[in-house]
Amino acid sequence: LPEHSAAAPDDSEKIMREFFRSEVEIHAALIAKLLETIPNAADPTEKFVGITQALHAIKGGSQIVAIEPATRLADAMERYAQEMQKQPVSRLNAPILTLQECLEMTREIARIFVDEDNAWSEGAQKRVDALIDQLEDFSKQPAEAETPAQAISTMHHVTEEIERAMPGMPAAQPILTAEPP
Repeated sequence: LPEHSAAAPDDSEKIMREFFRSEVEIHAALIAKLLETIPNAADPTEKFVGITQALHAIKGGSQIVAIEPATRLADAMERYAQEMQKQPVSRLNAPILTLQECLEMTREIARIFVDEDNAWSEGAQKRVDALIDQLEDFSKQPAEAETPAQAISTMHHVTEEIERAMPGMPAAQPILTAEPP
C-alpha cells in the first residue's frame, strides 16, 4: 500500500470523508455499548447482530470514500465478530478488548483521512496490519466447547432471567448441578 496523504481533497470528497468520520464515531459508540453488555448477556446473539451490522456499515462507508485501511480493518472486524459468536461468553474478554482496540484504530484512520494536516504513515499501516493479523489468528482457532459446568451455569442464569421476567411463576428446581452426584 503506498503512503497516503489526506492533503488536497476536493470539497465534495472532504465532505464525504467528514461524513464518514461522523459515521465511524456513531457506529463505534454503538458497538462499544453492545460490547459492554456481552459478558452479562444470557444470549448475546442479538448483540452480535448489531455489532456485525454496524461494522458492515463502517466497511461500506470506507469503501465509498476509498479509505482502504479502514475497509480492510472493518472487514476483518466483521469476520472476527462472527467468529466471536461461536465462543462461549466466558471466553470473550480478550476478544472484546481486541475489538475495542480495532475500533479505536478505525476512529484514528477516519480522523487522519479527514484532517489535511495529518498524513497516513507506514507506522500506522503496520499497526493496521498487526491488528488484522491478530483478528485473523483468533478466527483460525477452533471454537471452544463449553464445559458441562459452564453449560449448567448458563442454564441457571437463563432460569434466573426467566424468573425475573415472569414474577409469580413457581421457581424451577434445578435438575442438573455442577457437582457430580
